[in-house]
Amino acid sequence: MSDPQKLSGADDVTSTSAPPLAPGQPFPSLAALRAAHTELLKRTQREGHTEALLEDASNFITSGVATGALLDSEEDRDAAQSLLDYWSTIIMRAGGDPPDSTLAEFDPNEAPDLPDSACPYQGLDAFDEEDKDL
Repeated sequence: MSDPQKLSGADDVTSTSAPPLAPGQPFPSLAALRAAHTELLKRTQREGHTEALLEDASNFITSGVATGALLDSEEDRDAAQSLLDYWSTIIMRAGGDPPDSTLAEFDPNEAPDLPDSACPYQGLDAFDEEDKDL
């Protein structure tokens, strides 16, 4: 007998990942965007291009577009844009009308603020006796 969770699109991966984003809410990182892309690919293999999957792909695109505000490197932006273009094409081939998939411009005010404690570099004090265990 089929597992109802598998039919609804839920699986083991989603139980360990972040809850789904509200449409238009940016992914916290390129890695999170890639993880969501991978999950959609897995669902496509299981379900095909169902209406629910295409709706989730559309939501993925709108959240991915917003994620552009957090991505400053051209390499990251190119990778993200490729994922958005992929799902836009899937929606179009299924006869749908995808949302605009153009990545938002980088906004330095939206970039995460990292505390000094997260910095692995200690500067010139890195080799003081009290820092030997760092």
